[in-house]
Amino acid sequence: MILDKLFKKEPKPKMLERVEAFKKLKAEDLLIEEFMIDKKGEAVYLIVTISDCDGAKIGKINIFDYKNSNDKVIFYINNDELVLGDIQIFKTKNRGIGTKVIPILERVAMIYNLTKITGDLFSTDESNLERQVHFYQKNGFKIINGLLEKNIKY
Repeated sequence: MILDKLFKKEPKPKMLERVEAFKKLKAEDLLIEEFMIDKKGEAVYLIVTISDCDGAKIGKINIFDYKNSNDKVIFYINNDELVLGDIQIFKTKNRGIGTKVIPILERVAMIYNLTKITGDLFSTDESNLERQVHFYQKNGFKIINGLLEKNIKY
């Protein structure tokens, strides 16, 4: 099995069953599949889907891991921008997954010939806001008045 060769740890069958069921359900919207090993050495599977909703393109990165994570990143395409929406990373926090998500978002932007990735910083917790600023700056975003922007380089 290809997955066995990709991961140091053999993926649990339940995780693979969830991934395969999701892929069948979303087959027409599937854009990118990505495997990774997180900082803890555990297998993580990222699936990017794009749906057409009343003429708008809405995207989602679903994050599958051993813990039945429902973590996801939601974005949409607006003119020449990929706009970050709701980022729901709770169970997979501090495992390097967010850093892996940024290049995937850049690939999506390139597929759609977009010029930049934008979004808003938002947090009700000051320490979390500091972590967000550090994360986005580390990944090449400019932050001006709470707005994120990263130009796409082709």
